[in-house]
Amino acid sequence: MPQTVLIVDEVATNRIVLRVKLAAAYYSVKHATTGAEALAVCAKSPPDVILLGQVGTMEAGELARRLRSNPKTETIPLIFLTPPENLRARVEALEAGADDVLSHPVSEMMLLARIRNLSRARDAERELRLREGTRRALGFAEASAGFEMPARVTVVTDHPSDAGHWLDQLRQRVSHRFEIRSPREMLAQNPDASKAPDVCIVMLPRLIPETGLGTLSELRARSATRHCAMLVLCDRETRQAAASALDLGGNDLLAGAFDPDELALRLQNQIARKRTADRLRATMRDGLHAAVTDPLTGLYNRRYALPHLARVSQEAQRTGRRFAVLIADLDHFKQINDVYGHAAGDAVLAGVAGQIKENLRAVDLVARIGGEEFLMVLPDTDSHRARRTAQRLCQVVRNAHFLAPGQDVPLRATVSIGMAMGPRCSASTNNEGDDLLTLADRALYASKSEGRNKVTLSRDAA
Repeated sequence: MPQTVLIVDEVATNRIVLRVKLAAAYYSVKHATTGAEALAVCAKSPPDVILLGQVGTMEAGELARRLRSNPKTETIPLIFLTPPENLRARVEALEAGADDVLSHPVSEMMLLARIRNLSRARDAERELRLREGTRRALGFAEASAGFEMPARVTVVTDHPSDAGHWLDQLRQRVSHRFEIRSPREMLAQNPDASKAPDVCIVMLPRLIPETGLGTLSELRARSATRHCAMLVLCDRETRQAAASALDLGGNDLLAGAFDPDELALRLQNQIARKRTADRLRATMRDGLHAAVTDPLTGLYNRRYALPHLARVSQEAQRTGRRFAVLIADLDHFKQINDVYGHAAGDAVLAGVAGQIKENLRAVDLVARIGGEEFLMVLPDTDSHRARRTAQRLCQVVRNAHFLAPGQDVPLRATVSIGMAMGPRCSASTNNEGDDLLTLADRALYASKSEGRNKVTLSRDAA
């Protein structure tokens, strides 16, 4: 389905020219001649992009503010169309909430590149917001960010002197940390993503703008700078290359006459969007972690453990290497809760989880899959090694002392463990994990029946 672009302009000639350019690129086009008409169109069916020119009695800035204050339209990319070389109008448009400002006569190449660029950015932000909404629905909301440190801004250019005349003016308008680095310096290093700049201001050289485009493309492709905001600067002579910059990963573009106020606004907008995207990615990452982690012990939960067991089983079926499935259960755990209270029981659970995790390999999985039940998956392990590991776990838990709130004397605990070995020749790849869990659970029951604090290997032929 083609994207819909709403053209808001009271001048019929402007609407016709824009419609021809957009229709040739297979966009669906809607028209409005006034701000009121535009709001009515958006209320009925919000477009994908809005081009805002002369809007009659309602000022363009007022229309933009009303669009930005409406949840249904606040994320729609908004491009202002202003008279040629009117720097004041450009700044006012950005202050009103414009995503970009293009001057008449509008370059078709630049217009289409900007629409593609803003549409991609909107879709990416919507996806992140959707995932954050899911996270909040699951109960993983968090407080909003407080004080934020100044952003790190790197100017990427082979000609530092060219940046000097505007960088001093920019520093007077925004309180961020600036540095100038050459493309070679930026691409030669491989910094940790946490040390990468928040924004890269990439300058396109006038004589060979393609070198700047190559730098931009490389910065966007590298893991450390992939999520940096990219603000591209160029002069009038390199505007054609600037359109390519938007398709190669540039987030924003300042082409032609330089204005320090406009650059400051564009920089602030990119920093704000970068921080929003970082926050959304972080909350999504934290939410995913919370969804597969047991909050009491910090171990993985059943939701993570069972698919992991299935993957280990599939790999073992492919390679023929043995692996072990262990289920451990605390002995007399109900008695601990009844005598000392649930807070003491939680302390023992967390302590036992820590002892188990510390005494397994990094490649081994340990998860809490029930109230006092733990699952361990030991890949590339034969039955002899698995039994020794299980016996060692019994011993370290038996010898441990667990401090509990309100208790002067440390508590003691033991565990019983049941074992099963894979891969099983008679099992299919689809259900072997479930079969091994059943066998290990039966072996655990045998350990409990035979006195607890024991390890039992399933008698099922493996």
